[in-house]
Amino acid sequence: MPNTVPHTPVVFQPLLFSSETKEELSRCCIFPVTDLHEQLAATIMAVEPMLPFSLDSIKQEKRFGRKPYPIHAFFRFQLAMPIFRQSTFKDMRRLLLIDHNLKDLCGFERIPSEATFSRYLKILSDSIDMNDHVLGPLVETFYPRGEGEYVMHVCRDSTAIPARETVEKKPTKGKEHPKKRGRKKKGSPEEKEFLNRDKRSVVEKQVTQSLGETLSHLNTKCSWGSKKNSQGNASFWRGYKLHLDTTDTGIPLSYVVTGANVHDSQVAIPLEKMTQQRVQHCYSLMDSGYYSNVIQNYIDDTGRIALIDPAKRLGSVPFCPSEEHRYKVRTTVERSNSHLKDWLIPKNLCIRGHKKMHFSLGCAVVALAVLQMGLLLRERQDVA
Repeated sequence: MPNTVPHTPVVFQPLLFSSETKEELSRCCIFPVTDLHEQLAATIMAVEPMLPFSLDSIKQEKRFGRKPYPIHAFFRFQLAMPIFRQSTFKDMRRLLLIDHNLKDLCGFERIPSEATFSRYLKILSDSIDMNDHVLGPLVETFYPRGEGEYVMHVCRDSTAIPARETVEKKPTKGKEHPKKRGRKKKGSPEEKEFLNRDKRSVVEKQVTQSLGETLSHLNTKCSWGSKKNSQGNASFWRGYKLHLDTTDTGIPLSYVVTGANVHDSQVAIPLEKMTQQRVQHCYSLMDSGYYSNVIQNYIDDTGRIALIDPAKRLGSVPFCPSEEHRYKVRTTVERSNSHLKDWLIPKNLCIRGHKKMHFSLGCAVVALAVLQMGLLLRERQDVA
């Protein structure tokens, strides 16, 4: 009996969150169909056509023996993990063994071992960028520029992502050449390097840098982070940070995963550049953590309006009543982060490495985008 299945679309062919979805799924399945099966089927149908290349074209390790498993099955498996909220391959594999609908949706004829799932995760995370290859085309298709589609408000915020990973220690300076204190000697190379140093801050440099160059300078390693919660108490975590842009209806537009010690203001301009390439928007709403004249001026120069909470800073201009009312829309991104952490991202995310974390979090963000797009399409149909 062969261990692989051909790369074919989903057998169920569901309509995106229509009333006929569950009837079509039930007609093709022997076992009961749940809402999670519907969401996974709709996500697969929306995501796979967005990929700019075929999944079969991804290079795999050359191995002797039997033919490899179909790689599209592992891609669907990774999309299913946040939807079914499984934190480990062991738990997800156990679910595959008992849920035949999930097994058929993914395309497995024989369930691989846990080590195989881990190996294919590395292959997928090295080959697929969920932000550029999937989320970007998905958003551009939903908000086509040529038809005058635009977004009124873009809401921006970050959330903590704890990880079970060791933080790299900073390299200790050797005792052979201790750094001398005081002014540098005249005419020395140290003085020339000191005088020619770039006095601009990280945010100021991002204005003239390209998007790829800006993202390459951000720290992506696991680190310690801290922030004040809504009660004013400091909380600490070890891991990463998910920076997210959403519409005023909760549809994710772009995301960036950095180390936990990266300040929110250092990701504002990269997210703004990334989002403006995908949609046309009028306002960018951010909390006080993004307060900076450089960010404000950069967004204003692009023809948009930045509403950043002044938080009673020195020299800051408070919101007028209309701006204060418009700023209330920013809570949409907080609800999106809450939905991600409550229903899509497991509390114990057992993944190590930035690439794997970026890919896994991207699967959760894409699943949320498909869900919100389906709900918005249903509302438009009800209104029509």
